Amino acid sequence: MRRIAIAIAPDWGVQERPQGDPAPLDRMIAALKVAIGQTHPDVEPEIHPAPHLSEILGSASDTLVCPLTLNVPPTLDFPGRDIYQTCADVAGLQTEVVRKWNYPIGEGNFWLPIVLTARGPLYGEAIATASAATASATPADLVFPPAATPGAAYLQPVHFPDARRQPLYAFAHQLLQELSAPPATYLMQFGLLEDRLSFDRLWPFPATPALASIGVQVPDLFACHWYCLTHRPILDLTIRDSLKA
Repeated sequence: MRRIAIAIAPDWGVQERPQGDPAPLDRMIAALKVAIGQTHPDVEPEIHPAPHLSEILGSASDTLVCPLTLNVPPTLDFPGRDIYQTCADVAGLQTEVVRKWNYPIGEGNFWLPIVLTARGPLYGEAIATASAATASATPADLVFPPAATPGAAYLQPVHFPDARRQPLYAFAHQLLQELSAPPATYLMQFGLLEDRLSFDRLWPFPATPALASIGVQVPDLFACHWYCLTHRPILDLTIRDSLKA
């Protein structure tokens, strides 16, 4: 490939950020750039607003497009276009989940990372909002880690007992198969509804909660995403020893 284009939301960069306090999207871009630099050190990724990417790239076929937003125009031709459009229609996907699996729908503050390689899925340890660790509705059998950085908004790894984890893996696998999902890193957002797992939505890229994996999971979820997009093997996902439950 000659060009790598990271597609972002159109309003990125509009708001001023306190010095030394980068916005989540800045950190996501930086993490993805680190992964790209490991495999393509001679290619400088371009950052463009997703709605304008088609006209910027024109008919170029030598560009690998990596959107970090669901706001992707239907005219943008890239391998993940169909899955992005499906995930962007949150209500439509929820309706299909209820129809096909009778799975409950609910607001989620947990995310299951699914690294879908060409050989099959690898499941990362769950991620949760920091507030979920102290919420009264959170089941007592979940084990939360200390924050990797003070004031972190998201935590990984969150340990789910096997009785909760295996049905979650099974459903995620069926969902990605049903959607004919291409290799990528996915985050399945879910919640707990009356002590039962509930589906919220699916992210077809490492969204903001994936920042919790940096310095915690090896490879982190941004590196995993890039390896999947470029068809590089990933043998395992591991948590650093100091953070294991």
